[in-house]
Amino acid sequence: MMETVATGKPIIATNVRGNRDLVRDGINGYLVPVNDIEAIAKAITKLAENKILRTKIGEEGKRIIQNYAIEKVLKEMDEIYSLYL
Repeated sequence: MMETVATGKPIIATNVRGNRDLVRDGINGYLVPVNDIEAIAKAITKLAENKILRTKIGEEGKRIIQNYAIEKVLKEMDEIYSLYL
């Protein structure tokens, strides 16, 4: 999923741990309840019918994914390990 977000595509994902860490509902994608076919269809339709919304959500995803860039993650890990050395 991270790769999809990085390409600027809006995400529709189930509302479970992991997905909630990356997808901010209505901001860079949509979180839908597990097994809720109607909610999935509604999210797909909403995105399919609105190019401006797709673009906006996709761009926000590209911005948010920067928090997970390898350089940033490595720096944060180094800071954590430094506390215990």
